[in-house]
Amino acid sequence: MDMYLGGTDVTSLVALADSFGNPLTVSTLEYEVVDQTGTAVVARAPIVGFVAGSPSVTITVPASANTLTSPNVRETRRINLYGVVAGNTLLITQLYAIEANAVLVTGENSFQTYDEAELTSLDIPNLNGWNAATYREKIAALMEARVRLCKLNYSILNSNLWAQDSLNFVPEGVWVSPWALGPFNFNGDISYIPADSFVNLPPRFLKALRLAQVAEANYITGIANGQVIDKQAQGIVEDTVGESKQVFTRGKPLQLAVCRDAARYLSAFITYNVRTSRT
Repeated sequence: MDMYLGGTDVTSLVALADSFGNPLTVSTLEYEVVDQTGTAVVARAPIVGFVAGSPSVTITVPASANTLTSPNVRETRRINLYGVVAGNTLLITQLYAIEANAVLVTGENSFQTYDEAELTSLDIPNLNGWNAATYREKIAALMEARVRLCKLNYSILNSNLWAQDSLNFVPEGVWVSPWALGPFNFNGDISYIPADSFVNLPPRFLKALRLAQVAEANYITGIANGQVIDKQAQGIVEDTVGESKQVFTRGKPLQLAVCRDAARYLSAFITYNVRTSRT
């Protein structure tokens, strides 16, 4: 799917053919443009200047119809062509996507911007997957890494840190949620923290989150070291090429929501203990 910058004109050449690629002889043609929800952003109307029998048509969707709706950073647009062929109306469609100039939004879908992630990567050695990935692969990996990191159980920091270095420190204390009755305490779950409050978290914690995000993105995009990572996850401790010998551990390795490198960066801020109690 083609991707374009939101808020700009998009010109598409649409072939007038059926789903099998067979050309159609279209006598009249109308078009409309809808977003990903099916809502029309350009109302259905005849295409001015269309010449009957043409093999294709060029459609320019104006910038006003390609404006992103906040807080979306990506949306789709579908061009629907209604062509009359031998007295029958056929539908021909073409889909494209639009995106914001900055897809990663700190506190919304990432812990850092793309440029910050590239800067963070300079502090991490052996990023084989990250270094081999394309821009779009890195963007997708960073967004997925943020989702995985939000699954961790974040606790207060080590006992030698205090005050604002505690994850229980929230400038606002609590937030009022539209989905709950009364104030809502996020209880250390960073996915609930609003973007304007996310930046107020302890600096050392934010630094660890950003390192962990890039480390997890490297794991996700792992190309060169992907097979090695998979074997370690299976419990292989020895892999002899000659005579093809493999040795497994007796027990199953601990399965984490994120890779071990990402977990190490956050070791002072997460807990693996889950306790139940009666209230």
